[in-house]
Amino acid sequence: MQTTLKTRKATISDIPFLAKIDYEASLPPLNHCFWEDLLEGNGTGALPFLEAVFKAEASNWGNVEDFLVLEESGKPVAAAAGYTPNLEDYCPLRLSLLDKVAAELNWSQEITAIFYDRYLQLWGGDL
Repeated sequence: MQTTLKTRKATISDIPFLAKIDYEASLPPLNHCFWEDLLEGNGTGALPFLEAVFKAEASNWGNVEDFLVLEESGKPVAAAAGYTPNLEDYCPLRLSLLDKVAAELNWSQEITAIFYDRYLQLWGGDL
C-alpha cells in the first residue's frame, strides 16, 4: 500500500500541531524546552503558551502563515517554516505583542511582568 504525502500552507486550525512542532524544536540539545523554565509556577504549560503565541502572531521564528504542513493520508506529520525575522529582534518572542499573548492566556499583570522579566534574563536585555 502506497502512502499519500502532500504539502499545504498552514491555517489557524493547525495551531495545536504547530505548537507541538515548535515545542519539539525547542528541546535540543538538553532535551528540555526553555519555555518551561520561563513559565514555571504560573500555571501555563508550554503547549498552551505556544498556541497563544501563534494566535497572537507573536513569534519571531515563524507565524502560522509561514509554515508548510506535510500530511500523510490527510493527517499532519511534519511542518517547517520559511520566514524572515522582523526587525524587532532575533529572539523567539515579539515582546511588543506579549500583552496580546497574555490576554489569550488570561494572565494577570503580575504573571505577565514575571514572564517578561524571566524572558529578558534568559535572552538578554539588548534585544
